[in-house]
Amino acid sequence: MVLKTSTEKTWRDFKMPFGKYKGRTINEIRLIDLQYCAWAAEELSSGSLRELFLTALEHSGQVDPIASAQVIDRYRRRNDNITRRLQ
Repeated sequence: MVLKTSTEKTWRDFKMPFGKYKGRTINEIRLIDLQYCAWAAEELSSGSLRELFLTALEHSGQVDPIASAQVIDRYRRRNDNITRRLQ
């Protein structure tokens, strides 16, 4: 028996709260529309959602895990800089 990590469970079970795929899990979206996943991983304003879509793309073999980690780091740095400016 293989236990899933909490991150895997999160991306597989998380339901989109808005938009074209509202109410569908990220795993369902991954299976029917990889282009949407790629768009979401780059363009959504929520860093948390971007990370979930990047994880979904990694599991579909569409993204190099190292490259996706670099994207996540870039957005985290950008969000940190925005937060500092607002303080």
